[in-house]
This record gives sequence, C-alpha cells and structure tokens, in this order.
Amino acid sequence: MTTIRDLMDEGDHLLELLTKLKNHCGAGGTVADGVIELQGDQRERVEKFLSQLGYKTIVKSRHS
Repeated sequence: MTTIRDLMDEGDHLLELLTKLKNHCGAGGTVADGVIELQGDQRERVEKFLSQLGYKTIVKSRHS
C-alpha cells in the first residue's frame, strides 16, 4: 500500500486528487482520515505525478 499524507487539500479536493492518482497509477484507492491510500507500491509513480502538479514530495521507505 502507498499512503499520501500531510496534504493541505481537504474534502472534494482530496477526492479529486485520489481520482487522478488512481487513473494515473491504474490502481484502486481510498481516502481515510485525510490520508490517500493506493493499492500496491506506487511510490515512484505518485512522486513523479505529484511533483508535476507542483507538490513537494518526500518518499519514505516501508520501514520509515
């Protein structure tokens, strides 16, 4: 599972971003407690996609 947290987006914006990420990664996902969760290890795809949208990203390993 890939999680995306600490976004300043809320509500509908988070759901819109989730939809874009799911389409980009070809994976299922959900929003729970303000955290986007995507199925599988999507770290590289998510990092690149969010960077293109202007987000500052920090990729952490599974053990962080």
